[in-house]
Amino acid sequence: MYTLKKSLGQHFLKDENIIRSIVAALQEHPFTQLLEVGPGAGALTKDLLKIENVAFKAVE
Repeated sequence: MYTLKKSLGQHFLKDENIIRSIVAALQEHPFTQLLEVGPGAGALTKDLLKIENVAFKAVE
């Protein structure tokens, strides 16, 4: 799917516990727009899309 380039500092987020923690932290503060830069395979994206009443965009 994607080739990891550690020389560019790339890391793919796969840990479901970290993903849940990120989404929970985001939901503690009200916001209406969210931009994910570099969504890769979408591990985080799938849970970000579940946040209600937020205009969400992802840019690779």
